[in-house]
Order: sequence, then C-alpha cells, then structure tokens
Amino acid sequence: MTSDRSLYHKIKVVLDVAKSVSVSSIVELRAEIHGQKPSLFFSKRYNPVTDHFDEDISEQIIRKTLNVCRLLGLLGEDGRLTSSGREALRKTRFDAVISELVHKLFAERNINLHKLNEIIRKNLQADPPILPTSKELWQVTGTSMSKGTFARMLTLLTHCGAAHSSQKRIYLRFVVD
Repeated sequence: MTSDRSLYHKIKVVLDVAKSVSVSSIVELRAEIHGQKPSLFFSKRYNPVTDHFDEDISEQIIRKTLNVCRLLGLLGEDGRLTSSGREALRKTRFDAVISELVHKLFAERNINLHKLNEIIRKNLQADPPILPTSKELWQVTGTSMSKGTFARMLTLLTHCGAAHSSQKRIYLRFVVD
C-alpha cells in the first residue's frame, strides 16, 4: 500500500494540475502547484526561534517531483502533459504507463531487470544472505543514474505492482515480460 505522501501520489497530483492549467514552462507549472498548496507537498522544518516545527509547502519536493515527471517523459519542457502524461491520467492506465516508462528509462541506462532478478536470487541464496536493497542493486548495475533516482524508480515499480519488495525495501523480484 502506498503512502499518501509518496512520489507515486505526488506524480498523480502533478499530472492533474498540469491537465487543469495553461502554462508554457516547468517554472510556471511549479508556481501553479505551489499556489494550489497540495498537502502532500508540505514538509516540516525546525524553527529555532519558536523551538518547534513549522509546516509549509516545499519547493524542493515540488522540484524533485517535477524532475521525475520530466525524466519519465510525462511532462514536456513547456510544463505540459506529453502523450504519456495524458495516458497516465486515465485511472486504469496509471500503473501500466509509469511501469512502462521506468522500464524504458532502465533500458536506456542499460539496467537489465532480468539480470537484477538473477542477482536478487543469488544474493538471497548466498551464505550469509545479502539483502537486495536498492543500494546493493544500484552498486551492481554500475549505472551512471544517481543512487537516489534509482531507488525512486524501484519504489515506483513496487507501487505500480511491477516489483515485489518487503516492508524494509528489500527487493525480491521484478516483473518483466
């Protein structure tokens, strides 16, 4: 089950906002999202003056989510939905579209999910077992993709039902054709 504050849900909100506004750049789309103040883009920051945490919309969270949407090809440089973004807005297609786009991104970066499944199997059968976390899998891929982006893509695959993992983000298997 996905958290209400997950990247998975944030992508849905970004796509909904992009569908409902007329923008000509990612910066304008970011401003629109900021102005609408969706609750899942809020974060808590410590305020030393008042000695408590203030909650406010986070530009960083918005920017990171937009970057993922751009990386996957859901949004164009103009901040508008691509054909993939429009297809993902169809409720019955969201998971399939996101999964396809992550698979495509991995293929472009020479990340082979069949090989990852084999590595997972070997790691779990090793003595002692090596837990196949995103960090462990990232290291064996040798990809130039950042570790954080790689981990977010694996999490998206899990949320879309295209990967199986334990509660502690131990990846057990990727669904591949």
